[in-house]
Amino acid sequence: MRQEEPVYRFERKAFITDLNYFEVEAAVKIHPALFREIYHAREINNLYFDSVDFRNYTTNVEGDPERRKARIRWYGPMLGAVSEPVLELKIRSNSVGRKEHYPIEAFELVRGFDVGTLREAIAQSDLPTFVRLFLAAQDAKLLNRYTRRYFQSACGRFRITIDRDLVFYSLRGENNSLLHAESDHRTLILEIKYDCEHDDAIDEITSRFPFRLTKSSKFAYGIQRLWS
Repeated sequence: MRQEEPVYRFERKAFITDLNYFEVEAAVKIHPALFREIYHAREINNLYFDSVDFRNYTTNVEGDPERRKARIRWYGPMLGAVSEPVLELKIRSNSVGRKEHYPIEAFELVRGFDVGTLREAIAQSDLPTFVRLFLAAQDAKLLNRYTRRYFQSACGRFRITIDRDLVFYSLRGENNSLLHAESDHRTLILEIKYDCEHDDAIDEITSRFPFRLTKSSKFAYGIQRLWS
């Protein structure tokens, strides 16, 4: 069954390399909007799809105003039984975006991972026809993993996530050993998420941070590091 976010929202990011995690966390916690942690830190795993000619990557880098990409997300350990994977379709329209969520059948991710296992899990899942058609022309290209923490403003209108300890694996061909990883323990990605109706207040929020919002995508960053 599909679980869909009903409206588009803003997701603005900061790609931070000149501050450490504790400096960034401190900047969030002392912000006048009174951001407080709302969830425990957790490990996030994403498996991204793209076409042979990397169309999703290209439209991202070129800033195509209308674009979409698909990924499978799960939490906790990366390797082993993936019992609750969710296929997320990320839809972007100009500066705002939304996600559609589709639970898929469980699969196992091990060293020597066979992408045929993933195709079988997708085939057995209850997915709309247009999602199947979108995935039919794509293959699994990138696996990434990071640790995320969650914060929310006292007014409840703005949520911040901070991602660190980024790790990337390329997926090539049918079998993947997952022995080679590109790790980045320096870069932090902070994201501010909010509904469109609150966009008039975002400058007041971001002006209090010691870093600037920039265009960034962990998907594009990983493709550049592993496939360029």
